[in-house]
Amino acid sequence: MQVLPLFCNSDYWGMSQLHGTLLRRGTCGNADRCDYCVVGSENSMAEEYEIIKDEAGFLASRKIEK
Repeated sequence: MQVLPLFCNSDYWGMSQLHGTLLRRGTCGNADRCDYCVVGSENSMAEEYEIIKDEAGFLASRKIEK
């Protein structure tokens, strides 16, 4: 569990290198399932989310409230 945030958080960087945006509300380290979607970095859906860090150090996507 100590290194799991590193592996899960690096997914965001990895997708950005492929010109994609990772949208993930939870992962196996901080939720009961890994819930993810990958869209192109120019997709309008990517602009609807922000990346936050939870109390355990995991990055997650959160829809921006307007």
